[in-house]
Amino acid sequence: MMKEILITSSVLILALLVIRFLIVAIEVRRIARRLGESGMMGRYFVYDLLSPLWALALSVMLMRKDDRVWR
Repeated sequence: MMKEILITSSVLILALLVIRFLIVAIEVRRIARRLGESGMMGRYFVYDLLSPLWALALSVMLMRKDDRVWR
């Protein structure tokens, strides 16, 4: 029973991620076409994919209190 719930929730999460990335790709392509940009879609896709990791790294860096900064 627990295994089926885990598989179902994993498939649901994966489906939601795929839908999100499809929506991002469609919107970026539409905006890039309007602006006449080429190569914007690939870069933005990588940015969108890695932005949660960069946000996590930034929050970890900001947690450390540096006495030199807070004088």
